[in-house]
Amino acid sequence: MLEIERVQAITAGIFRAATADSVRIWIEGGTRAFTRFANNEIHQTGEAVDLRIAITCAFGSRHATVKLNGADPAMIEAKVRLCEDLARMLPEDPEYEGDLGQQKIKKIDAWFDDTARMTPADRVEGAIQIVNKAKEFKLSAGGLIENRNEFTAVAHRAGLFGYHRRTELELNTTLRTADGQGSGWAQDISTQRGDINFALLGSAAAEKARASAGAKELPPGAYTVVLEPAAASTFLTGLSYALDARANMEGRGPFSAGKGKTRQGEKLFSGKLTVRTAPDSPLLLGRPFAPSGMPQTRTDWVKEGVLSTLFVSRSWAKKSGAAATCEPRDLIMSGGESTLDEMIAGVDKGLLVTRFWYTNLVDPRTVTMTGLTRDGLFAIEGGKVVHPVKNMRFNESMLRVFKDMDALSEPVRMPGWDDMRAVPAIRVKDFRFTSTSDAV
Repeated sequence: MLEIERVQAITAGIFRAATADSVRIWIEGGTRAFTRFANNEIHQTGEAVDLRIAITCAFGSRHATVKLNGADPAMIEAKVRLCEDLARMLPEDPEYEGDLGQQKIKKIDAWFDDTARMTPADRVEGAIQIVNKAKEFKLSAGGLIENRNEFTAVAHRAGLFGYHRRTELELNTTLRTADGQGSGWAQDISTQRGDINFALLGSAAAEKARASAGAKELPPGAYTVVLEPAAASTFLTGLSYALDARANMEGRGPFSAGKGKTRQGEKLFSGKLTVRTAPDSPLLLGRPFAPSGMPQTRTDWVKEGVLSTLFVSRSWAKKSGAAATCEPRDLIMSGGESTLDEMIAGVDKGLLVTRFWYTNLVDPRTVTMTGLTRDGLFAIEGGKVVHPVKNMRFNESMLRVFKDMDALSEPVRMPGWDDMRAVPAIRVKDFRFTSTSDAV
């Protein structure tokens, strides 16, 4: 971990060493400590300490980036010289947007000493709580507990500087029956150690594992589904991909209206859908700036079903004339008043989905995605879960899922792609499954 004063000294040294017109710096580092367990035994613990610096130098629109680990002054000077030499040799980039000047970056206090001070013994105690639950029900537990103490910093020669430090604790665990035919899973992430209840998560995974054994095969087709938050998060990822203004203005995105226009301002989804970035939300405590240097501000991407904002990069803003926006990170999807049990009770015949894996984008124009269910797929009949079901592959559009959902629970935290997010469980009619799978 580097404190802000040390980071400022490093960036000042880089700016002094560089002769380029434009100089950008991204610095990140900290400690990642972890404990792994499998077959009800702890088998690995470790700690990684790292410091990563990326330097971009530009002469006009010719630019290059070099990366290094460490802050030795001689190494930094050599890398700056290399970066400038490379930049001079490269062709002009008409989309290079230059440095950002001073920005208003809100300070977000996401550092918690109880998380930062976690020891291997603390992580082992968390693993033991899960393993004890597994042994209680004659299951086999495996998983990862990781706590991270990290900082990020961005600086541009034109005056931008941002620094942020945060703690994170994450648990990911899978419990399986002795014959390997039943599998349960649980996950949580938070900046605060006290938010993670290891025993409760172990119990939830154990219940799933026991309930999912002896799965029956159902035919592929369209089913009413209740997607638990981890499954619903798949489609929130699809939405984040689809929010790019450039792709939509160029006709490559799902919100394109043709002739350089977009469908921004139209109601395209259920009125129950609101998705926002709110980095100061106590639920997530997100990051105050993006790698581009743009401040992360409170932004409604979708509000009560209306496509409110699209992501406009600085380069696209320069070309299109649209105002640049922050990036769609640390997304919060507003929930509803239903509980998971109430959503299940409202299904006459359908499926309860724990999560998906091996998910991929099939068609960016419709944001159709595919993947497999995992760690618990269950049949619902008459408003009750009646038996486990063999896993199936889905092919479904994010646009339709978020348009046709009719019930939501309260959102919960979970990891995203290099960020955190909050997602509720949702209920959707006519969700399409295309094949079955013997995988557990």
